[in-house]
Amino acid sequence: MNCRERLIAASRGGAADRAPWFAWFPQTSYIELLEFAREYKPDALITPSNDDATSLIDELGSDGPAVLFETMNPYGLALVDDIDLNAVIEVDPSEGDVLQTKYVKQISETLEWAIDAGCDGAFYRLIGAAPKWSTPMQYGGNHLERDRELLESISEARFNVVYVEGGDGVYLDFVSDLPASAFAWNERESGIPPSEVRNLRMGTLACGLHGDRTSLWEEFNGMGIVFFAESKLNDDFETIANECNRLRSTAPHE
Repeated sequence: MNCRERLIAASRGGAADRAPWFAWFPQTSYIELLEFAREYKPDALITPSNDDATSLIDELGSDGPAVLFETMNPYGLALVDDIDLNAVIEVDPSEGDVLQTKYVKQISETLEWAIDAGCDGAFYRLIGAAPKWSTPMQYGGNHLERDRELLESISEARFNVVYVEGGDGVYLDFVSDLPASAFAWNERESGIPPSEVRNLRMGTLACGLHGDRTSLWEEFNGMGIVFFAESKLNDDFETIANECNRLRSTAPHE
């Protein structure tokens, strides 16, 4: 079972030959990602760079890790431009709609390019669904359906991850039904454990990479989970990789 087959099996709630895992390193260079992939053999790599994505696909080949293209959602992309879409919408709904549509189009084109270029899917950073950015009414009324629309546009990709950013009070209940192969959130900042998120979403969760992996694997019976977390390159990935190689599902894998 190669990396893509392992991730697809996990995303369908099936059993894999070993515990699948990957990590996200914000602002990591191509060389660092390539060296990391060769040394630890994760099941996926994440990059926001067009050039790096195509180079990783070419360099690591069909038996290498899946390549996920990192993109922000419209609210997050607007923040990069120092624009608070909620504030704009409140003052002038028409102008807010024009701005939001511009960002939706930009992200849609990026996602289309990524899939056409051979990426296995997207790592969709969902920003805005937390009190630090929006009220529940603002996120639900202004942004939720735009996020859903963009994720649905790439639903045929092999493996998409929606990563919900935000700490205390993050609105996981609002976004738990968004279409994606795996659902991830900031465990450290939010303090929300996988068991609680499982009550909201029955699909595959991406979580627990830096926690008690063995206990979590047993709790999920080796199915419907991919180990994942935002990480640093100097984390102990030798231990992580070795442990994931030892963790096997009790059910026969596909």
